[in-house]
Amino acid sequence: DKPQPEFLQSTIAISLWDVWARMKKITTEAWQLKFRNTISLYFDACLVNAQNEHTNNIPNSVDAYIKIRRNSEAVMTSFNLIEPLLGIQVLYDNQDLQNLMDYLDLINKRMTQIQDISNRLTHFGSKVDQNISKCVNALLDIVVGAFYWHKLS
Repeated sequence: DKPQPEFLQSTIAISLWDVWARMKKITTEAWQLKFRNTISLYFDACLVNAQNEHTNNIPNSVDAYIKIRRNSEAVMTSFNLIEPLLGIQVLYDNQDLQNLMDYLDLINKRMTQIQDISNRLTHFGSKVDQNISKCVNALLDIVVGAFYWHKLS
């Protein structure tokens, strides 16, 4: 047996492997591809953030920053877990799905903005209001509701 690299023995790697093994049993290949794509975007954005921080680099444009920022929150990866956990098998070839994905993208943008506001308030010594948590929870309720709506339609 070849020893595994240290990073594969980390808590996060073991946890992700466990989630992946469980999800593969209950999901379609289309969902698995979507999950791999969104988690890859997340890891890529985290790597870029770490490299930028290490080199004191600032993204070249606001658009580049926003793209990195949205993907580094793992919101879309989390949204992807809603589908199998609710027992929903979404068909990936219809207009309703595109509308749902556009809606989730909009929610992702809002959650990132709320997180940015919260971080700035904390950075400047302001106490973060509980209303921010309420906003995030309300957005998550909307996302789950959207999945249920899609399941029923």
